[in-house]
Amino acid sequence: MKLSEEGRREALALSFRHLNISLLAIVLNGALLCMLLWDIPQRFMLLIWMTVLLLVSLWRFWLYHGYRRHQSSRTMQTWERLFLFGVILSGLTWGAAGFFLFDTDQPLHQAVLIVVLSEMSAGSISSLAAHLVAVRIFVILTLTPLLLQLLLHREGYYLIFSFFIALFILMLLVIARRFYGSFVDLVETRRLYEHERTQLYLSKERSSTIVSQAPVGIFFYDTSLRIIEFNAEFCTILGAPVDFLTGLSLAMLPDQRVVPAIAKAIKGEDGLYEGEYQTQYLKRQLFLHLRTAPLLDLDKRVIGGIGIASDVTERFEFIRQIEYQAHHDMLTDTPNRTMLIERINREMVRFFRERMLFGVLFLDLDNFKTINDSLGHTIGDVLLCEVSQRLKYTLGDEDMLARIGGDEFVILLCHLGKNRHEALERMEHAAQRIHTTLSETVEIEGRYLSVSTSIGMVLMHEQEERVDDLLKHADTAMYQAKRDGKGMSRFYQEQMDYRIKRLMLIETALRQALKKGKLRLYYQPIIAIKEGRIIAAEALLRWHNEELGEISPIEMISVAEESGLILEIGRWVLEEALRQFVAWRETMPLQWIAVNVSSKQFNSPDFVSEIFLLLERYDLPSGALELELTESVVISDFDEVVAKMHELRKHGIGLSIDDFGTGYSSLSYLKKLPFTTLKIDRSFTQDLLIDEDDRELVSTIITIAKNFGLEVVAEGVEQQDQLDFLRQRSCEYYQGYFCSRPLDAIAFERLIAHHHGMRGSVL
Repeated sequence: MKLSEEGRREALALSFRHLNISLLAIVLNGALLCMLLWDIPQRFMLLIWMTVLLLVSLWRFWLYHGYRRHQSSRTMQTWERLFLFGVILSGLTWGAAGFFLFDTDQPLHQAVLIVVLSEMSAGSISSLAAHLVAVRIFVILTLTPLLLQLLLHREGYYLIFSFFIALFILMLLVIARRFYGSFVDLVETRRLYEHERTQLYLSKERSSTIVSQAPVGIFFYDTSLRIIEFNAEFCTILGAPVDFLTGLSLAMLPDQRVVPAIAKAIKGEDGLYEGEYQTQYLKRQLFLHLRTAPLLDLDKRVIGGIGIASDVTERFEFIRQIEYQAHHDMLTDTPNRTMLIERINREMVRFFRERMLFGVLFLDLDNFKTINDSLGHTIGDVLLCEVSQRLKYTLGDEDMLARIGGDEFVILLCHLGKNRHEALERMEHAAQRIHTTLSETVEIEGRYLSVSTSIGMVLMHEQEERVDDLLKHADTAMYQAKRDGKGMSRFYQEQMDYRIKRLMLIETALRQALKKGKLRLYYQPIIAIKEGRIIAAEALLRWHNEELGEISPIEMISVAEESGLILEIGRWVLEEALRQFVAWRETMPLQWIAVNVSSKQFNSPDFVSEIFLLLERYDLPSGALELELTESVVISDFDEVVAKMHELRKHGIGLSIDDFGTGYSSLSYLKKLPFTTLKIDRSFTQDLLIDEDDRELVSTIITIAKNFGLEVVAEGVEQQDQLDFLRQRSCEYYQGYFCSRPLDAIAFERLIAHHHGMRGSVL
């Protein structure tokens, strides 16, 4: 597959001839990409990228005109190197877009970037077909940075896309080689044909051998567009026998899409067609790449044309698959958020034009997290697929079901009529059908699961002008349905926004409270059951706001995590708790102080070093601090969590797993992670005296902890009988109102002073 000197010259001329049009396509695609990605955070980088693309394109345009006007001023090798250098610059520019403009928070932008870069890479096969090295360089430089960016995210969704992009690169390189082979065959075949005509000698057997061995379909036709000769590969591509194709009039083909490219050769020009085509004999649909060129006699008159056809169905189907996956959820094969937003936008246009009402149902499965965590993600995925299938059965032909993440689905109900009251009734009936459909038990791997959903509903009206507002209101109504008892439906009402506004008020006030030192720590004693003495304290965050009142810790921590304040608050809690512990240490018999640590705080890069610095600053031994970790910390990044925990334990810092048994608890955590203490949640100790199951569960947890060498702290102890039960089960420590509720520092000091030295359980 090597061109002669004359063929190389023709290939170079063809490459420069296509450069003008391809530069226009590059600039237009660049402008389109800028327009579609205009709202990304890296807008300045996007402008820089577009400027570089324009500069590179202008330089290549200048090179194009230099070749046309002063071709003889440089050697062919010099022009080839300059052309290849321009391809490298263009490939690097497009590759930079795939790496630096990849916005992880916008799936739609990611899809746009993937489609545009894939389009540019695929288009290069045609525009650079005469230069195989140029095609390879452009494809690799354009798509490899995008592939690297996808691999860096190391998540299931991105890894799958990276696999397809890698496959796409390989496929393009293979197709490029075939296209180049087609071009080489075309050039050399035409050169041989004209040479033999000039020498008045045409070796029919030789040309027939060349054509028959070509890996693409080759055919010759006369000026009336009738086929006069073809090779076996041409028969294979069209799926037709020899006698059917011989003498076939190309002008009379049922599928006329290829005829303009065929007729162009009769006008003395090269023709090109790439797209869908239906074969005449078997009526088979395929994607065809067709190039044509004129055949000339000795007097340079057109006597017919030669065509080279390739079946590129696999490449086009792969591109279609990429586009499909960009608009569909891979697990449930339902439309995703991107496609949902596009469809809602169309329905909004119809509403404002025709007043045709439509509605949105926002669904969130109840207790799905519990099922997913207790039975595993595999069963959870099967359940999601089953739910999506059931939901599809409840829809009308015009309706749409979309999975927008996790266990959240959105149903778009279209054509609800123009009467608002009737539309609301139809939405309510649709929600009831969903509840009824999902109420049936699901069997998965021998397990019978019950699932329900909370549904938020919103009907389109004049005030709804944005898709985001529509979905936000439906989401708000869904949360109201969950608060009202789950398995319920609620229409959106404006007062539901009170919750969101309250969260915003809490966030603003929390920032001020942190800045002005309004946060407080309360301390709850930890009592050794055997000695009946207070030996430690747990630091608990409290906050009272003059306008909002007492803010619950759960609400406060939730807002802090969502707003990013949790890291600053967590550092303050640690430092304040250790400062107070140092003040108490000389006068109180406290052995350690326990501090709760959030998932985001623990996973921050500098967390371990900050702990060591604080202990060094307050001159405290490592054993004076115990960190209480929730189970959400454990399930984040397991390997990193294990490394951090071992480093903390190596320096003697205690680690407690908080609220054991209420979330993702697993014996594997106790086995693999170096915890020192296990805390039994108060929800189990509350009903010890009346619930046999809770008594058995608490006994089992204590036994398990002992087997793993862990100390046990029981929370929520409020009665003597509860304490007696824990003492009989050899539980070491307890917390609860039986001793004391959480107290501020002064009250805690009084409690210690009052009970110092006492024995027994009455503290």
